Formats: sequence, structure tokens, C-alpha cells
Amino acid sequence: MCLLSVTVCLCAAVAVTNTTHIYTSILASLRYIIGTEGVVKGLYKGLSMNWIKGPIAVGISFTTFEHAQRGLRRLEMFQQDDSAS
Repeated sequence: MCLLSVTVCLCAAVAVTNTTHIYTSILASLRYIIGTEGVVKGLYKGLSMNWIKGPIAVGISFTTFEHAQRGLRRLEMFQQDDSAS
């Protein structure tokens, strides 16, 4: 996860809860999240959207790759035809 998305998520969380909590370690953050939101709501929040988003993103990536590869091969063949003339 890139730094920008982490920052956006933190800002959104602060905007929703109107609280800021400074985590001192990973274990402290897990204790705090489980204590305030519970295991299911705290740790698995957004998991279903990631399951939906993942295959869609992979499909878009594969399709884009295939189209780019096909276009580059056509361009390469076109340039070879010009150099042979």
C-alpha cells in the first residue's frame, strides 16, 4: 500500500470518528482496534470490497496488457514493412 493511500485512509478515519490515536507499535494498534471495534468489524472492515475489487483490477490489467502488446506488435510489423521497401 502506498504512503498516499495510507494517509488518505487515516484522514478519512479521523474525519469519521473525530478522534486521533497514536499507535506506538503494531501490537498496541491491534489491541486498540480489537478493544474498540472488535475482531470482525475492526480487522475485516473493507475485506469484502477488496474481494470484489481484486478480480476487477486484475481483469483490467490483463486486458490493458493484451491490447498494448497487440498494438506494439502491429506497430513493429508496420515499421518492418517500411524498412523493407
